[in-house]
Amino acid sequence: MEKDKFIELVTKYLSNEANSEEKEQLRILLEDEEYSKLFTWISGIWHDYKNDDEPRFNFETGLEKLTSKIEQHEPGFSWIAEEFSGKKISTKRRKKRFFSVFITVAIIFIFSFVSIYYFALREQPQAVNVFNEKITQPGQKSILTLFDGTKITLNAGSKLRYPTHFGESSREVYLEGEAYFEVVRNTKKPFIVHTGKISTTVLGTKFNVTAYPDMEKIKVSLVEGKVSVSGTNKNKKRFKVNLVPKQQYVFDMKRKSGKVKEFNILKEIGWKDNTFIFDNDPLETVLRKLGRAFGVKLEVADKNAKDYKLKANFQNESFWTIIETIKYATELDYVIVSKNNELEKVIFKKPGK
Repeated sequence: MEKDKFIELVTKYLSNEANSEEKEQLRILLEDEEYSKLFTWISGIWHDYKNDDEPRFNFETGLEKLTSKIEQHEPGFSWIAEEFSGKKISTKRRKKRFFSVFITVAIIFIFSFVSIYYFALREQPQAVNVFNEKITQPGQKSILTLFDGTKITLNAGSKLRYPTHFGESSREVYLEGEAYFEVVRNTKKPFIVHTGKISTTVLGTKFNVTAYPDMEKIKVSLVEGKVSVSGTNKNKKRFKVNLVPKQQYVFDMKRKSGKVKEFNILKEIGWKDNTFIFDNDPLETVLRKLGRAFGVKLEVADKNAKDYKLKANFQNESFWTIIETIKYATELDYVIVSKNNELEKVIFKKPGK
């Protein structure tokens, strides 16, 4: 949603004129930290101006700026001469009259000015850039929208570092874990995701990156648009691989080499919608992925059992339904480990052991 729409929703809400649909739209936007900060700033200004008999700004300068703003939309506009330019009316009365019109007629222009200033300020390059950090715990996912409009869905057990302000020539973030990116297109500022030894560069597209520290491989899976993956291979030479939709680049961290292959979109990205597809995947891999998603440690007690493979589809299934399905498919038993009356671990083992 564009910033102008956000300002309109805030103005209606503060004026008690927003309907239920508009309130819901605003609530969703305020889940974004950047919009939330802007709302706090605007609401503070609103209440200060609304309750203060003596507005804390230079009257003449404020009137000049407001008049200029309104004239952009209403050519030929002018205030009532005897109320605003007549010398017989006191300055205090002129200020009060001006403020009344300011609130009731032109508030949208002021908030637009505040919004433009606020967002422009964030876009300016800073001498020292500060990084924000979003961390999701096992069993937790998170959705955040960066100030350029890019939407990121962060999977469980992941960490994303992103700057408070993007630079003049690029938009760079750092990922540890897994995330699905919906990048707003900007040909002048490529979007770069740094993950360990490789980087993924896009202008505007949708793709998934998997780069957990406990995994030997990094995967970049492209859904829409184009991406280029770059890094250093085992010969210490730089490489660059371009992907098209439905292609995935898999980089082996130990061998420092990678390959391009096709992939199943639902299998790779279904985690966003609580869908898990396993196609003869090693049991150890299955348990690691499910354990991360549900926030419960899943282990195999028998070494030989780790060689089991699982073929199953789970879509919005409960944790215990999945556990029972794995038990049935592998013919393994399981024991439950609790701590402080909370489930901590499920251990699979061969029957009778």
